[in-house]
Amino acid sequence: MQHAASTVTAVDDARLARLYAGQTSSPAVESISATDRNLVDPGLLSRGRGLATGEAARGDVPACNACHGPWPERLSPMFPDLAGQPEAYLRRQLELWRDGRRGGTGRAHLMHHAARDLSDAEIAALAAFYAAEPPRPDTRRSDD
Repeated sequence: MQHAASTVTAVDDARLARLYAGQTSSPAVESISATDRNLVDPGLLSRGRGLATGEAARGDVPACNACHGPWPERLSPMFPDLAGQPEAYLRRQLELWRDGRRGGTGRAHLMHHAARDLSDAEIAALAAFYAAEPPRPDTRRSDD
């Protein structure tokens, strides 16, 4: 996304902002609704929470929330907040990171390292956990 965004001019940026501001979200890309959240296996969410917070005691897998929050202020635009992202999207991105087929920024090596030892079950748990979290308001720092 960084490369695509770097080719957008200020005029295009304003046009895109107006376009997206006028759209409503599609059910296909929304996070898990509150009703659906209650249908997700609590054990799966618990395993995902343990991995995300570092409670799972996996020395080879760093805690996701160290970089991806939630935090009172966003640490960096390089570290997106994962709360409320679609489960299938999160699962696929983690698989790509783990398999060494995802990159794009100068910090890609961090995610390659973080995801390389995740099992399919752990990826499913993390994706379910973050998808079940309510989306947070934009927490970017004002100087970003």
